[in-house]
Amino acid sequence: MSKRFENYQNRASFKLPQKFEGIVKHAQEDGELLICLRSGCLHIYYRGGKILEVKNRLSLDKKYLNLKKSHLPSEFIWLSSFKDADVIEDPKKYFTHAKKVMDLWFKENPKQERDDQQSIAIHNQSCLNEGELAVIDIEYAVSFNSNCYNKAYKDTNKEYVKYPNPRFDIVAIDREGQLYVLELKTGSGSTKNCVTHITDFAAMIGSHRIGDENSSIQPQKRWFTFASEMNEVVDKLNDKRYRDLKTLLPSVKMDKPPVFMFAFTEKKDADGKINSSQIQREKFEKIVSDAISDAIKDSEIRALGKDVEDLINNNFIRKEIIFIDDNSFKLKL
Repeated sequence: MSKRFENYQNRASFKLPQKFEGIVKHAQEDGELLICLRSGCLHIYYRGGKILEVKNRLSLDKKYLNLKKSHLPSEFIWLSSFKDADVIEDPKKYFTHAKKVMDLWFKENPKQERDDQQSIAIHNQSCLNEGELAVIDIEYAVSFNSNCYNKAYKDTNKEYVKYPNPRFDIVAIDREGQLYVLELKTGSGSTKNCVTHITDFAAMIGSHRIGDENSSIQPQKRWFTFASEMNEVVDKLNDKRYRDLKTLLPSVKMDKPPVFMFAFTEKKDADGKINSSQIQREKFEKIVSDAISDAIKDSEIRALGKDVEDLINNNFIRKEIIFIDDNSFKLKL
């Protein structure tokens, strides 16, 4: 089993070793970096990629050192075999060099949606005003050991081998504590899996059904299990000020399921210009509306009964989209 799918209760239980506190403090104060809690560790993200994993030791995803179109500059070779002490001694040097290496890799492997996801998380760390959402987590994956995990998922998902755990792009919260699960799409050409995203949400973390039996956790409604986990994460983020250093996130409202929505950013042309936003918005709204209708039809195939339809009727799966401005990247309902 992949380490990222360990028991979900460990997500918020990570205790930062004292020797790494200076590194994390540097990351907290860097406006380009995002700290996320993972199973027994911290992940620090840059441009949507993991620039540093902080556990009992430090590590960098080595794929960013494997450049195909250009050689790794000699000044950055030390990143392939650095020791914890190297980063502890000079975190600024580490992050500066690691960013430059990752920039080279991203140039060879561009993906606007990944960059947009990071920008959204960085620009939405508080939700003081009505309608604003603050990001709690990105790339959320349901653990095999969580009561959220639907054992029937394996039999109802054609791509189970490749995607054994559904991943949700953004988990956010409003100032009243209502949770939102957002699927981020960049341009109308990125929407082929919309139906699957909707049914995955209903199957795993939106359902009112009691979660699958687990020997170590009392079975609960799937959405309540998810909300409980996110509340633990919020407490940890607030306690350690891993996000906005000035503003606390609100506690999760535990009496309502999370809301599922699609968030949409505009697709840039090769020259960096934005296409017509109104045309993209209208096209994407139609795609989402059709996907919701198809998801209701797919409910029987995915053993979901009336779950999708019930969530739509109760406004927990919404047809409205969040259209994100490329200048501010604000999440606003």
